[in-house]
Amino acid sequence: MPIFLFALGLVIFNSFRINRLYESELLENRIFLFGFLITIFIYGMIVLCYFLEERIYGLSPYFRIPIFMIILPSFVGLIGMNARNQSLKIIAQSLIASTLVSGFLILIFNYYVIHFIELLELEVYY
Repeated sequence: MPIFLFALGLVIFNSFRINRLYESELLENRIFLFGFLITIFIYGMIVLCYFLEERIYGLSPYFRIPIFMIILPSFVGLIGMNARNQSLKIIAQSLIASTLVSGFLILIFNYYVIHFIELLELEVYY
C-alpha cells in the first residue's frame, strides 16, 4: 500500500509539472504519444517477464508494476529535465508523460493492469 501511495503522489506531482510545461508552451503534443508508447513498452516487458517465469509470487504485481511503470520513470524523467541537451529533455518529458498515462491506466483499468496474472492463468504462490 505505501508503494501505491508514493506512486500516486508522484503521478499528482508529475501532472502539475506537465501542466506547467504545457501552459508555458514548452511541451509538444508528440510527448504524450511518446509517453503512451513508453507505457505500452514497459507494460509489455513486465507481462513478458511474468510469462517467462514458471511460478509467480501473488503480490508481485503490487510491487513490480508501480515501481517499473511510475517510480523509476519519474525519477529518471525528473533527473533528465535538468539536462542541457534538447533530445534528453524530450526523453525526460516523455518519461514523465508516461507516468501520467500509467497512473491513469492503473486507476481506470485496475483489474486488467494489476490482476493480469489471473488472465494469463499462471501458477501463483504466496
